[in-house]
Amino acid sequence: EDVTPLELGGERFVDLTKKFVGREGLLGRRTSRRFMGVITDGTVVLRGGYTVVLDGDMIPLTSGTLSPVLKRGIGLGFFPAGTEAGRRVKVSTRRGEVGGTITIPPFLGKR
Repeated sequence: EDVTPLELGGERFVDLTKKFVGREGLLGRRTSRRFMGVITDGTVVLRGGYTVVLDGDMIPLTSGTLSPVLKRGIGLGFFPAGTEAGRRVKVSTRRGEVGGTITIPPFLGKR
């Protein structure tokens, strides 16, 4: 209930020039976070609750898995709004830290 379409990257589906229920709420709300993904450098399986180290902050992943297509770990989470895709990060897992890259979903076709 506390997630907006704008935080999930759904700007293309929300026409703020038209009237609809909740429009004023979206206009008055600043987006401080953005739903983005991370792709690891290796075949580590990511899980919800693992953390991404970004500028000294620990960003928890909401979900994760091993992509059978990409043969790399992928995960999703809410990152600060100014975070850019392509940024290198470290992901803390049960077995230690692994390198990764921030990306915008979907993951298919990204190598």
